[in-house]
Amino acid sequence: MPRKSAVNKPIQTGTNKMPDFVNCNLTDDQKDFVKANVLPLKELFDQLDDLVADNYKITMSYDDQTDCYSVFMIGKDNQTINNGLMLSAYAPILSGALSLLLFKHFTVLKEDWVKHTQGNNPASWR
Repeated sequence: MPRKSAVNKPIQTGTNKMPDFVNCNLTDDQKDFVKANVLPLKELFDQLDDLVADNYKITMSYDDQTDCYSVFMIGKDNQTINNGLMLSAYAPILSGALSLLLFKHFTVLKEDWVKHTQGNNPASWR
């Protein structure tokens, strides 16, 4: 049964474009660094708060098939370079997945994802 908020909601067609995926694979050394330095919750939430205020959409979910948390960040402001792009991270714990996402955004990609886009092919999302 659909959630109450979904009942009688008009269906939009052709207005939502799938974001282009950003391919940012970390080296084993980078993964080990983030794993050893998972950010404390206050720092995670402070950084996430700043990103949401900068008009990024951040979603989180748990994937039963891989037994890990998935986090996604989408640039949704027409004034930013990352508009329409999606960055993702996966980890066994939510704080680890969020730490990976922030590490990719701030450290590896230096807040500019354009050179790493792979289109919107879901097969390339891992």
